[in-house]
Amino acid sequence: MSREEGELQELLGQISANQPSHVRFISKVLIREVKKNGNYQTGEQLFDHLIKTLKEKKVSRPTYVYSEMEISAFQRSIATLVRYAPTAEKARYMFNLTLREYQLPLRTVALELILLNNLLFVHSQFNEMKDALTIIETALEIGAFQLDPRNYYDKYDNAKFSDPLQVFETLSGKVLRHYRLEFNEDKTALKRITK
Repeated sequence: MSREEGELQELLGQISANQPSHVRFISKVLIREVKKNGNYQTGEQLFDHLIKTLKEKKVSRPTYVYSEMEISAFQRSIATLVRYAPTAEKARYMFNLTLREYQLPLRTVALELILLNNLLFVHSQFNEMKDALTIIETALEIGAFQLDPRNYYDKYDNAKFSDPLQVFETLSGKVLRHYRLEFNEDKTALKRITK
């Protein structure tokens, strides 16, 4: 058994024994299982365990403040689950779950943009251009390019993530070309390419 398999078995054993685990360890194994091994179902199981572990900290100590490491573990895990979802529907489900169930400090503006980017990527990969266009239009409606850029960066944002607005603009390119559209000058709407 490899070290990676051993870590997964250790975590699965803790889950079946209803024992808590270290959130960074859960996140590390989750990301590896989903990204490297393509084991999305196990990733979902590990995410449930991560959430349960985080919630138990709040239940046992109501004034508990999540550490930067715990916030980062949550954000990296959910971003991975959206980005590597096996279907566009699953990516949308995980995105909507994040918006519905989690608030600050776990869910930040920066995370929302990263998840939008991942959602857009998944939809364009599955050639679901109509839904991808809707994602772009929704981002424009909420003023993604008009908000103060400092809101997109916070101390919990993973340094490995690129500028989320630049990534969003790049990812939008394939979809916009498909529909012969482009952003208007102030990036508040789309316009037809007339050339």
